[in-house]
Amino acid sequence: MIYWKRHSLMDDVSKAAMIPVRKILIVSLDNLGDSVFASSLVAPLRQTFPEARIDVFFKKYAADLSRLIEGVGRCFAVDPFWDRSPRSGRGAFFPFFAEFLRAHNQKFDVALCASYSRKAVFCAKFCAKKTFHFITPPDPTV
Repeated sequence: MIYWKRHSLMDDVSKAAMIPVRKILIVSLDNLGDSVFASSLVAPLRQTFPEARIDVFFKKYAADLSRLIEGVGRCFAVDPFWDRSPRSGRGAFFPFFAEFLRAHNQKFDVALCASYSRKAVFCAKFCAKKTFHFITPPDPTV
């Protein structure tokens, strides 16, 4: 896992990927605030990888946010079956799986997961050749 404390995320992505980065996916299957946080990655990613296509994978109710983020191509939007979304409740498995397959078929070079949910990390890992998880899980002792 890569954390903000030690290195610049962009340096780690460019060094550790060891592949040309042409397609980047930002996965944030948490609520709106987490998607806003994840959207702040687009500008530095765009500077580091100017030719790359940057897509996002958000909850359906947060998908409109992607239109406001300069530099984002496609938004994969669906409510996860393991979590409730405001006003729409828990998502269904088959619509989630269909949207996940659409993202997986894009064959992303790098996925950045902005969630500590194991299921969201799993989705990011199967959508890209290299995955970076940059949110530390909450400390259960606090």
